[in-house]
Amino acid sequence: MDLYTFDSPEGIPESKYIPLDIMSDYSIGESIARIPELVRKAKSLNMKALALTDRTLSGAIEFYLLCKTNDIKPIIGQKIAFGNNEVNLLCKDLEAYKILCRHSLELQDANDFPMALSELRITKEDCEHFICITSYCTSELVTSFGDNLYKQVDFAEVKNHPEKLDNLDTSHAVITNPVRYLEKEDYEALAAFKLSLSENPSPIYPDNYFADDSEIIPFLTENNHLELAENTQRITEQIQFIFPENYFTTPEAHNRMRESLPDFEDAENQLRAIAVEGFNQKLHEFENEQEARDCLAYELEDIYNHHWEKIFLFHHEVTSWCRQNGIEVGPGRGSAPGSFVSYLLGITNVNPLKHGLIYERFLNSERLCYPDFDIDYDYERLPEVAEHLKEKYGEDCVVRIATYGRLKCWQTLEIAAKYLNYSAEEILPIKKIILDFCLPRVTFSRLLDSSSYLYKDVIPHWDGVKLQGFLRDKKNEKLVKIAQTLEFVKHNIGLYASGYIVTGDSIYTYIPVLKDSKTGWIYSEYTMNILEDVGLYKSDLLGLWELTKLKHLTEAISKKTGTPFNYKEISLEDKETLEAFAKGKTTDVFQFEAPGMKKFLKKLEPDRFSDLVLMNALYRPGPFDYIPIAIDNKAAGNYRNDFPGCESILEETYGLPIYQEQIIQMAQILAGYSLAEGDMLRRAMGKKKLEVLMAKKAEFMERAPVTEIVSEKQAEEIFDIMIPFAGYAFNKSHAVAYTMMAYWEMYMKVHFPKEYRKIIKNFREELEEEDF
Repeated sequence: MDLYTFDSPEGIPESKYIPLDIMSDYSIGESIARIPELVRKAKSLNMKALALTDRTLSGAIEFYLLCKTNDIKPIIGQKIAFGNNEVNLLCKDLEAYKILCRHSLELQDANDFPMALSELRITKEDCEHFICITSYCTSELVTSFGDNLYKQVDFAEVKNHPEKLDNLDTSHAVITNPVRYLEKEDYEALAAFKLSLSENPSPIYPDNYFADDSEIIPFLTENNHLELAENTQRITEQIQFIFPENYFTTPEAHNRMRESLPDFEDAENQLRAIAVEGFNQKLHEFENEQEARDCLAYELEDIYNHHWEKIFLFHHEVTSWCRQNGIEVGPGRGSAPGSFVSYLLGITNVNPLKHGLIYERFLNSERLCYPDFDIDYDYERLPEVAEHLKEKYGEDCVVRIATYGRLKCWQTLEIAAKYLNYSAEEILPIKKIILDFCLPRVTFSRLLDSSSYLYKDVIPHWDGVKLQGFLRDKKNEKLVKIAQTLEFVKHNIGLYASGYIVTGDSIYTYIPVLKDSKTGWIYSEYTMNILEDVGLYKSDLLGLWELTKLKHLTEAISKKTGTPFNYKEISLEDKETLEAFAKGKTTDVFQFEAPGMKKFLKKLEPDRFSDLVLMNALYRPGPFDYIPIAIDNKAAGNYRNDFPGCESILEETYGLPIYQEQIIQMAQILAGYSLAEGDMLRRAMGKKKLEVLMAKKAEFMERAPVTEIVSEKQAEEIFDIMIPFAGYAFNKSHAVAYTMMAYWEMYMKVHFPKEYRKIIKNFREELEEEDF
């Protein structure tokens, strides 16, 4: 996840008051305070600690890491309903966090149906790991938490009624000002948000802002109860940094990921045996048997060295089960088709040796990474795959992942307008301009910036004038302020469409979870980007309609011919199929159906499978401008060579480095890099960070002359030429796999047109007659 370092204050004394009752926008509908804003505020006030007490732990890791980055002690807590009482439990140590994880489902229920501690199965021994802060110190809480129990004194309440401080036992009492929004003036933004969620919103308190020493300390001093603030410091001192120092580093996270995976008996030997069996079955495919054996040995050794055997075995089991049960599995996607072992295990269906794919693009020993398999399955039968995983590994070991919707600027304008009683006629034209002409994620800062490119290149002049006029009109100032405050606030929680976590032990051992009331699925409270920090393996199971289409086509063709038809055995050199692509007859053909693609196919006149892969990679926003050059170079038959020694690598793309794999190979040829080092160079070029680029350029210029292919001066020129290509270069592994599906479809369209037409009508109402 992205972590930001906020500016340190100068000349501000360390805060005496530590906020211990803060809810963020992860408590959807109750707070609009976002975690980065909370940490920035605490940093600006020179607070050395900060608590987060949402109703779930959803924001705990984001909060913890951001606080640590900014030299603030993070206090992870949770607001829980015990009986008719609400308490804030603050974790004193790692065991406390684990207890909250183990009981996360019961604690979710407790917020809806308050229970006693005993009903939640939280023992007195468990309670020793927490500080408990509550407004009402019941006998059950006193018995359970003892000296760890503190009376909560609401600053807003005693500020107006200081007499309530009389006769208060202040030895175990703390001052708090519950935070539900950041600044005093944000009160109306929360009110507007609550109104958008319910016509009868719960009460909002005008004092639930981020109070600080400037208000609280003078009041307590005046009333002789400064110890109420000192106790916030006392509590902070009792709380540890609950995660070990290096807990969230990539090596440690990967170690935990390996440990959390389902177990496979004798995994190393099992993986080798399956891979060798696959090798022997496919031996006839390999032009150079020794090269294939060397590749197998190299990859297996690398997998063993990094202890990723269980991930490969896991995906082998899933894909094998699917094939045994007639569920279509895609040929691969992303960088996974670059792995020879994946091909031999049947996880992918692309021979990387045949297509010039590179293992290091998938797993690179030069950087810390793990095998990230994203696998496509028949869309109609995807639920069966998920159910199989639950049956195989256990319902508590296969869970979904949370995703949070955030408010976009056009949504917040609507929310603010409703709250302020604007008419539809006033707000709809402005919303329409934003939706019609702006990028989906356009922000208020861009809309309010009159120098923004939006008003020069995106929004038509008069619409831009109208939009800016509305946003800058004094009478709309309050509307814009409320809307801007709500921008990016979380407004709903859902299930990430394709992500599944798979563990060897119950998920409660690792993270807090919730239960989706609609589907019954248990899901991680943490989002996808947090899970890697936590150290859990996320697998993407993607439903793809194209595989459903291929399944129905296969069934129809098999029925017609009377023999089983296997599209994966189709030759990639079928002349009639390639001719159909060259004529642009690609309506309804996966990845090739766009009118612009048809136009370029006719000009390129592809006569080999690699031409189709090239067009698939080129027809994208970045490399799009290279399409005419590739077409001209193919037609000319000879073309300028900017990269001496790389002719064999660039022959299939007509002198242009279009694939990421080509950049890696060029670094190997021109400067003697290993393939892993070449991948690191490609990444540096793609990210375009100046200081990193300059260091890599110097390294490239120093290493290139050693190969005796280019001089140092030529190396500098070549490096500069490679940079834009590296930025646009596409993953060849993905392009090959997805082009393969398109080719299979086109083959069936050409050779079995009646069956194709009939099946396609299920996916599309009307066919273009010209394609037949």
